[in-house]
Amino acid sequence: MGIPEYEAKRYEGKIRGGSALISVHTDNSDALDQVKKIFEQAHAEDISSTAEASV
Repeated sequence: MGIPEYEAKRYEGKIRGGSALISVHTDNSDALDQVKKIFEQAHAEDISSTAEASV
């Protein structure tokens, strides 16, 4: 999926523990900031972001 193995294992553990993984694609930093704010207001855990690798 294009993520490091250690992150994949962490996600796997959380999902097996009953958590949900939500992925959001944004086109710009303003949208990214808005999405992060929404998740923070909803008391989401482990909010992170990454850029797509160029090919």
